[in-house]
Amino acid sequence: MRSRASTLSAGVASLTLLLSPLGSFAQGTHATGDFGFLGPGSGQTVTVTVNGMQFNFQYAYGESPATFADQVAEELNAFAEMDDVSASPGYGSVNLVSTTTGESSDYPFSVSGAPVEVSGPTLTGGS
Repeated sequence: MRSRASTLSAGVASLTLLLSPLGSFAQGTHATGDFGFLGPGSGQTVTVTVNGMQFNFQYAYGESPATFADQVAEELNAFAEMDDVSASPGYGSVNLVSTTTGESSDYPFSVSGAPVEVSGPTLTGGS
């Protein structure tokens, strides 16, 4: 169901109401973070740790950062145990968004084993 705006007029004053389906207003904010690969693979194992869960990926020799980021995001989303975050690729980087809201969703995460730039030691912005 889509939201719609209605305007009620009474003389000179007007009031605009935003009508929205029940439950469509998000409670809180999802935490986010990202990491980007800085060069092609050289056959190393890359370890991604999110909220204490560790995942290993093989970064093939000569593989582009964009191709590897696509693979990592797809596989993180495919792991049944990984329900804390949703991952999406973006031009050699992986964007993480917590699946819950609140400060407790500012999960720790790290990436090791390849030249990588990480937004920080935790997801941020959860409220």
